Amino acid sequence: MMQRMLDLKHQFSAPVEFSFVRSRMYIAISTTKDYFEPERKQSLLDDKYIKLYLQQIQLCLGMVEDLGLNVRVWSKQ
Repeated sequence: MMQRMLDLKHQFSAPVEFSFVRSRMYIAISTTKDYFEPERKQSLLDDKYIKLYLQQIQLCLGMVEDLGLNVRVWSKQ
């Protein structure tokens, strides 16, 4: 899991912070880029743009799977 955390920091080239509260993991990425808005100068159909976005999402999801945070073990929340 530590390797995935380092990979995430390297992928975003920005400070990344992690917080674990109960059965949840929060990830904060300090960057000026707005990841909820597409780049206006770049086509959304560009394979490189899509692959980079998917890699970043997969790194985050991989940490959730490594920790088993996607599995309810003791309660139904």
